[in-house]
Amino acid sequence: MQSKSGTQKIIMHIDMDAFFASVEKALNPVLQNKAVIVIGAQTRSVVACPSYEARALGVHTAMPVYQAKGIAPNATFIHGNFGKYRTFSEAFFEILYNYSELIEPRSLDEAYIDVSHLVTSMKAAHALAKEIQNTIQKQLHLSVSIGIASNKVCAKVASDLRKPGGITIVHPGQEKCFLSELPVEYLPGIGKRTKEILNQLNIFHIEQIANMPEKLLIEAFGRTGSAIRAFASGEDFRNVEKPEESKSVSRSKTLEEDTLNTHLIHAEVFRLLEECSLQLRQEKRNCDTVAVTVRFSDFYTISKQKKLNFTSNIEKELWPTTTTLLQKAMHIHKPIRMLGVTLENLYKTSQISLFDYPFSKVKNIQQAIDKIRKYFGFEAIQTGRTFQKV
Repeated sequence: MQSKSGTQKIIMHIDMDAFFASVEKALNPVLQNKAVIVIGAQTRSVVACPSYEARALGVHTAMPVYQAKGIAPNATFIHGNFGKYRTFSEAFFEILYNYSELIEPRSLDEAYIDVSHLVTSMKAAHALAKEIQNTIQKQLHLSVSIGIASNKVCAKVASDLRKPGGITIVHPGQEKCFLSELPVEYLPGIGKRTKEILNQLNIFHIEQIANMPEKLLIEAFGRTGSAIRAFASGEDFRNVEKPEESKSVSRSKTLEEDTLNTHLIHAEVFRLLEECSLQLRQEKRNCDTVAVTVRFSDFYTISKQKKLNFTSNIEKELWPTTTTLLQKAMHIHKPIRMLGVTLENLYKTSQISLFDYPFSKVKNIQQAIDKIRKYFGFEAIQTGRTFQKV
C-alpha cells in the first residue's frame, strides 16, 4: 500500500503485553515471574487481565473469578485500579508521540502509528520498533509487541503472533500469503458469532475467506462481507487516523450490591465526577453541561442533565449541579444498581472558569492533587466526600 506521496506505507501496530497485570508487576517487582490476575473492583466480577504465567495455567480474560481461583489458587489476585492504568497509558502515548504525530489510539494499551515519514525500508522499521520497545521498557518497565506492515489489518494481526515482546514484519507483497494459513479468528472483525457461521460453512482459515465469492459473504454478513473478504486478501486502504476530540467524557460504576444508602450513592457519584473532571483538566478542556444516570435494581434507567451558565473542569464547582440532578433521578424509591456521570459540550480552557479568579487557592489545591495522582495513581489521595461510603 502506498501513501499519497507514492512512497510505500509503513505502519506499526503497537500493543502492550498483558497490560493491567504488567502494570501491577512494574509497581511491585516482587510479582515478577509470578501468576498475577487482575479482576474487577466489584464482587460481580470477572478476570480483567491475567499475566502470561496465569494464562499458561488456563486462566483467560472474562473468566469468572471463582473459576480462575479454582484453576490458579496460588496466583496473586489484584482488584484493578483504572487510575493507575490510565497513568501508565498516558506515559505510553507520550513516548509514541515523541516518534510521530500520526497515531491512532485503539484503547488504553494499543495504537497504530504511521512511520512512513521516518523510515523507508522494513529493515529500518525493525530497528525503529526495537528502539520503541527499549524506550518503553526502560521508562515504564513494560513489554510491547509490535507488528509492522504496509497496512493496518496486517500490522494488527502481526502484533498478536509473537507475544510477549515480539516484532513481526509483513513484507510488501506478502500480505495475502502471511494471512492465508491463520485461523479465521485472527482476522480483525471476526468475533465468536462470525467464526461459528464461517465454521458451519467449513471455513476455518483466512485463505478460504479470501477465495470465497464476495456475493456469498455479503449474503451471510451484509455489507461487511466485502470488507471481510478484502482484509482476508491482505487488502486494507485505511489510513492511520488521528482521533477526533470527543464531545463528552463519562464514567459509570455498577455497585457491588444494589443499595438505597444515600451516603454511599453520593460518595460514588462524587468519585465519578472527580474522574471526569480530572480527564478534562488533563485535556485542557471545560464543560458546560452535566448529566447523571441512575440504573435501578430492575434495570429501569433515568438520566437527568442540565446546561450551566459557565464552563468548568473543577469538581467542586460542578458538584452542586451534579447532586441536584442525582436527587431528581432518585425520586423512585428503589435500590440502585449503577451510577453514571457525563460532562458534555466541551471547550478549550481558554474560557473563564468561576475558579480562575478570585478562587485561585482552590485551583492551586486541585493542581497539587492532580500532580500526586499522576505519579502515584488516583487512589493515592481522596477527598472527604468519597469517604462517606466507608
